[in-house]
Amino acid sequence: MLKKKKLLVGLLFSLTMIFSFAPVVANAQDVPTLKDASDKFTKSGAAYGESPITLETVIGSIVKTALSLIGVIFLVLMIYGGYLWMTARGDSKIAEKAKDIITMAAIGLVIVMLAYAITYFVVANLSSSTGLSVDK
Repeated sequence: MLKKKKLLVGLLFSLTMIFSFAPVVANAQDVPTLKDASDKFTKSGAAYGESPITLETVIGSIVKTALSLIGVIFLVLMIYGGYLWMTARGDSKIAEKAKDIITMAAIGLVIVMLAYAITYFVVANLSSSTGLSVDK
């Protein structure tokens, strides 16, 4: 019986993930081709109305991607902890484990966001002192 429940939950989770990406696949004609990407890299610059690709923009996009990934991991941990908590059925060990997962996920997210805020604050103040601008 427990295996059937786990199988059903896994199947529902998989279907949810598949259908959540369906809108992305439905707009596949908007996806740039390799030629479009190579044209953007070769033609990037002020003459084409775009800002050139610099180290700052690459690092910024990596940081944005990492923060998005951390948000997804946080969401998965919260759902897993909530699932454990709801299915504990009065077992204090499982309920305590679920509570610990939820607490640690929330603390981890707060630490990551505080680290980002402190880093942004320091970089913004350094760049204003040196005369460089930081995109907001």
